Amino acid sequence: MGQEYVKFVPFSREVLPAESIQRLERTIPRTSRLIWKENLPGK
Repeated sequence: MGQEYVKFVPFSREVLPAESIQRLERTIPRTSRLIWKENLPGK
């Protein structure tokens, strides 16, 4: 069986498309606020 690889991509506003960020903020507002507050300085 072949090896599997996982690519690590930081969860940040620079990497995520604006549409994805807006969808997160719209569908899970409390959770998205915690994500940005705890992990991403600047917003």
